[in-house]
Amino acid sequence: DNPQGLQKLYYNENVYRVSKGAKSFREILQVGLECLGNVDDFCIAEVMELAAESLLAVSPDSILEISHLGLLSSLMDRFGVQKGQAGTLIRYISEKNLHELTAACLEAGVSSENIQILTQLVSLNGPVAEVLPQVLTLLRGRVDDIILGQFERVLSSLMGSRIASALSIDFSVVDDIHYYNGFV
Repeated sequence: DNPQGLQKLYYNENVYRVSKGAKSFREILQVGLECLGNVDDFCIAEVMELAAESLLAVSPDSILEISHLGLLSSLMDRFGVQKGQAGTLIRYISEKNLHELTAACLEAGVSSENIQILTQLVSLNGPVAEVLPQVLTLLRGRVDDIILGQFERVLSSLMGSRIASALSIDFSVVDDIHYYNGFV
């Protein structure tokens, strides 16, 4: 029983995934960690720091690319994108395919101004110290303030750390928007 309602767990186990393009499973070794319960900004920053330190132990040239699906979801919700269309947009975002992203946005009824905001966000990529102010300027007033505030607080807390040079913002780093809802 944890009085703070937080559990930190790690795993090192074999998992099974369906192979793409095949009707078979493949076995892979997966190592990871989970924070369950009352996860706060400190816990999220701690996980990012551990991930970056792990990468840097492998290579001093490593970069941890950071995105936030909650911000992308909030933006698409404000633009009136339907849940069924969000998956298509996420796929084009992950490919950084701005041409197809624009076409899919037009098909979804997103205005030209809002398409420009989304494509600008997807085009941003680089060190947190450089890109975070641009993200905040672009998204402030356009996404959920709570989500944007968390994004700013967590990344700002890491900017003075020993891993700061290994952190990069890149909103094309996405995953299943129906499964994940926060930092990626």
